[in-house]
Amino acid sequence: MGEEEAISKKEQCELLAKYFEDLAQPKDNVNFNNEKLLNCKKRCKIIKEIAKASTDTEVTITKEDIRKAINQLNTKKAADEYDLASEHLKHSGESLHEILQETFNQILLEEKVPSTFKTGTVSPILKKGKAFYEVENYRGITVTSVIGKVFEYIILDKSNLMKSGQSPLQFGFTQGLSPNMAALILSEACSEITGKQTIFVTTLDSQKAFDVVSHVILMDRLYHYGLNLNLWNIIEELYSGVTSTVKWKGETSTSFEIHQGVRQGGVLSTHLYKAYINELGSHIGNNYVGCPTCADDIVLLSLNREEMQEMLNIVDNYSKDHRFNIHPQKSNVIIKTGNKRKDPEDSDAFKMGNNDLNCTDRTTHLGLTRSTKDETRINVDDRISLARRTLYSLIKTGVHGSNGLNPKTSYRIYQAYVLPRLLYGLETLHVNSKEMSLLSSFHLDTLRKLQSLPKRTACASVYLLLGALPLIAEIHKRQLSLLFGVLNSDNETIRSLAMRQYMSGRSTSFFTKTAEILEMYNLPFFLELCEKKYSKIEWKKRTKSAINGHWTNKTTPRM
Repeated sequence: MGEEEAISKKEQCELLAKYFEDLAQPKDNVNFNNEKLLNCKKRCKIIKEIAKASTDTEVTITKEDIRKAINQLNTKKAADEYDLASEHLKHSGESLHEILQETFNQILLEEKVPSTFKTGTVSPILKKGKAFYEVENYRGITVTSVIGKVFEYIILDKSNLMKSGQSPLQFGFTQGLSPNMAALILSEACSEITGKQTIFVTTLDSQKAFDVVSHVILMDRLYHYGLNLNLWNIIEELYSGVTSTVKWKGETSTSFEIHQGVRQGGVLSTHLYKAYINELGSHIGNNYVGCPTCADDIVLLSLNREEMQEMLNIVDNYSKDHRFNIHPQKSNVIIKTGNKRKDPEDSDAFKMGNNDLNCTDRTTHLGLTRSTKDETRINVDDRISLARRTLYSLIKTGVHGSNGLNPKTSYRIYQAYVLPRLLYGLETLHVNSKEMSLLSSFHLDTLRKLQSLPKRTACASVYLLLGALPLIAEIHKRQLSLLFGVLNSDNETIRSLAMRQYMSGRSTSFFTKTAEILEMYNLPFFLELCEKKYSKIEWKKRTKSAINGHWTNKTTPRM
């Protein structure tokens, strides 16, 4: 921190702990709205009094709740500070379920959460591309009590947190929705721009978003969302007296207190953060698709400069009310025009409070580069470069042709580690024939090398020997999966967008292209999919069978 240095592992551990402790203390800022904070404190005191006299039905926990929560635990994760892992609970018997049921119901009755549920071990993770010697470049991931996680899963289920009242443009950590849907909305909005039209795209970076959540303001919001008062008291108690330690290279720091933020790694954390930020999306999102959001990744869209500035003013006021900062250097505005050869004329800076937001030629949103020109080509080049680096990193494991692993084993590893990086997010972009050719060349060349085949080997042979698909088929699978997710979600905003875009018939629209793909593989028509006749598993099996059958017939030599 600052000019302070740490040489030994213990010193480094304590320095990191000092940094995370400082991050967990509320900071005052002349720009923050202190009146909002004081009002929330007053309201929370009143809410506590209301809770004492409340006639809300007391929440009870059943054995089925315990089983369901334990099944939700992720496996192969680090053990907690008591050396308990999720596998211990998953392989436990009925007797443990009875003990947990009795314990959890007693917690709800007394509205007192054990201190063991409030402690955690922070593992510092270096942010991508950042210098390892600066503590500010580390993100803290907290490992909490496994039994506490079971309790939090139950509280999450009982509270119905954010299942009603959530902004329709919030796609992060929401059942039935995915970040790709937020990326798709941005792509569809940009694809509509033609001729002299202009669209302003602003990506916002919230500084330490999860770490600076005000507990008082959060609890005030939860009450207004209609949270059961018994559960309100439990969550308020869960975030009182929270402590953490830092684990670093075998060393453990002294314990420190947490007075703000929702811990990254906690079961409730992402849902509580969505509740905290929800009003912003609801306010702006009431207008068309102006604010597609994925947790703390926010993008603003507008066809009008004045409207974009007004949206930025709303964000600025909201950040001051909720005591977080928008990073002006890491937030960007790009201006896309219908005329790809002509630069936008209206490129003056926007204002975020007292800071300028300059217009640039590219920005990043959900791992995809958004740019004023050649957007898809830039992403394709980035994906190929990343896939190639990933492939090189696997060479030592035997993923290569001569004297390496069995080609089919190498192909499975390629499918698991390289292909997802090669294709990430491309289903949401308009990939033309030249860009598809670049991707296909990398894919085909890799499959040849895995089998030690000469370059002149026929494409059909390269695919058939491994049972592999051409790259275009891999993209089609991902596009049809995303289409199914959109049309089968309960989110009426994105379903309405899908129907509007399909009916418009624009050739650059994702929904027009996927309608053609459905016809290509003799799958149900677009409108039939809207009727929600198929389960996710049924649709996955059907598309896999149709795509595999189509390309097998196309590549198998005729006798």
